[in-house]
Amino acid sequence: MNSTLFRRTRSRLLSAIAIACAVSVAASSASLADPSEPSQVTTQELLSDALAAAGETEANLVEPTLNSEVLEFGTGEGAVFVQATEEGKSLAIGAENVEREFSFGLPIESAPSDVQMLDDGTAVFSDDEIDLALQTHDDGAIRAQTIIHDADAPHEFRYELGLPEGSFAEIAQDGGVDVFQSFPDENESVLTSRFEPAWAVDASGETVRTWYELHDGDLVQKVDIGEDHEYPVVADPFWIPAIIIAIRVTSIVIKVGSKTVKYAKAPASRVVNALSSFKTLSYRTGSHTFKLDKSGMKHILQRHHPKYWDGSSKSSQTFFNPKMSISDVRNLVHGAMKQNQSKLKSGGTNKRIQLEGTYNNVKYKMVIDRGRVVQFYPR
Repeated sequence: MNSTLFRRTRSRLLSAIAIACAVSVAASSASLADPSEPSQVTTQELLSDALAAAGETEANLVEPTLNSEVLEFGTGEGAVFVQATEEGKSLAIGAENVEREFSFGLPIESAPSDVQMLDDGTAVFSDDEIDLALQTHDDGAIRAQTIIHDADAPHEFRYELGLPEGSFAEIAQDGGVDVFQSFPDENESVLTSRFEPAWAVDASGETVRTWYELHDGDLVQKVDIGEDHEYPVVADPFWIPAIIIAIRVTSIVIKVGSKTVKYAKAPASRVVNALSSFKTLSYRTGSHTFKLDKSGMKHILQRHHPKYWDGSSKSSQTFFNPKMSISDVRNLVHGAMKQNQSKLKSGGTNKRIQLEGTYNNVKYKMVIDRGRVVQFYPR
């Protein structure tokens, strides 16, 4: 499976990563299963007990809506989609809180409309062999818990990875799986997301041996259930995007799951190459035209984007999410211009204008000097 799995247009999937793209889930939705059924309460308790036994913390979950055979979780860091694969026999997850489309297939034959919702926002899918409980956190992380009911059920689960071009996955020393974006021209790779080390517990809370392997680019979780273990067994992959947690003088500290990595000062050639085909954004209101040119975009990226950061910082330094593309930043600026149309029209292009607001859940400050965008950054 590749990143063309999701047949939504790029403008739909990358409306503004925020990382930066909040997707409205207010559209009319099909009715989901009644969460009051007793069996669902049992499933919810099972999952809660499994998390506690594994030493995991329960998080705030996002409840999805079902729209046109697509299950949408609108998180604070962009949307998570669940829909059928092109073959229509299984499900796949697509995450927006990444620079380009990212997806992974779920090891179950089901359809989005088959979902059963638990009270806490967990989406449960079932087939003849297993149940799969999907939880999307409000920070964009995704937890997929496989419920193995008996010894006849599979003990190996394949998650087909649909990675963007230039990305690759590898097993980390702690047993997790790191996903990197490579920059061949700079002989460099950047950690963009990861699957935390696998865990599994049985019905009594005992640890069950489990691990990840990579086969033909897919993530495979193997679960070694012994005769002494009690069913059902819950096994858990947990995918987490990169999150900025701190800033140092010469590096940005990034938290990706249990890992802490640093973004150091980027080579000047990176932003130059990235902007080689950049076209000036022009926005006209009344008799005035406001522009974001290549020079302005370069300044924005070098000051406020982890991938292109030039090492400069202030006491109140802020950064865009590291997964935002240049197109995403451009779209944010364009949206902010439209949002402030009346102020720009009255202000004109002969003076300096400072604007603040929120666009697609991104709080921003924008400075326009004589019609040119000279500053734009998240607050």
